[in-house]
Amino acid sequence: MLRKFSITITALLPALWSSLVFVGCTGPVESSLDPGILRVILQSDPADTSIVVVSDTLTVLPWNSFDVTVFQGKVYSDSNYALLFKDITAYRPEDLTYNVLKMGAIIDTATFVGNGLNDATSGGEYYGESNVYKLEIVTSGTPDTINVYVDDFLLITGTPITDTPLELIFGATITWEATTGHTVGDYWTFKARTTGEYLQYVIYESYVPPIEYDQLQLGITPISLSIGGIGVQVKIPEGKSPMLNLYQDIIVFENKVTEVNLMISPLKSVHRFRDTYHFVPQIEVNVINY
Repeated sequence: MLRKFSITITALLPALWSSLVFVGCTGPVESSLDPGILRVILQSDPADTSIVVVSDTLTVLPWNSFDVTVFQGKVYSDSNYALLFKDITAYRPEDLTYNVLKMGAIIDTATFVGNGLNDATSGGEYYGESNVYKLEIVTSGTPDTINVYVDDFLLITGTPITDTPLELIFGATITWEATTGHTVGDYWTFKARTTGEYLQYVIYESYVPPIEYDQLQLGITPISLSIGGIGVQVKIPEGKSPMLNLYQDIIVFENKVTEVNLMISPLKSVHRFRDTYHFVPQIEVNVINY
């Protein structure tokens, strides 16, 4: 039988689990089972891709953003609860920010064409639709210099190679191990493209007692919405609590991971009210994996 508690250190390592103190226990302390892990994933509804702002229908593009803050995660069994943490190494709750319109991307490995030093690595956080990058050595020296082409268009001429990643358009990067010693005419190419799917975020991954829960609670507030070249001011309606109560049976087993997938409809959550836009989160438990 679970006694009343308010867990504040459930993210300690499993080896320390037996030393946890349940504040509010009214009876003798009994030996406890090892904890399980509760993982909570947040992802936007793939069908939620447009919003009407004034009289314009705006569709999500890879460079758009809707930042929200997630905070105060808890999981309840009746009136008892355990706090949820970002990961199993954390020991205090955090306010965490996520772009719920961010899409996944694929950045290919850079392909080298030439006979000289091949030491470039592609990377970055790409937010475009689809682009091909070409980086060509144009002078050798200290340092060497390159021309940058994007989709066969010469974008940058004669920029020096440095020992830090070179930031390219739409968030892609390329990094060289050496700033000198390359051969004029050699070049690297790589392609970057969006997956067209919203990213998944692991918002919580915590040790919790291995029991059956009946409610997941978290707070969510909007920060900023940028879509169609427009910044939309969004806020929680006056008098409306930012806390969400998701009533769902969730079982956590000893030494096992329970994964709860939440789906949010971020744009459907935004409604015009007079001269402002209100945010009333539409979020639900999509699937639970044991």
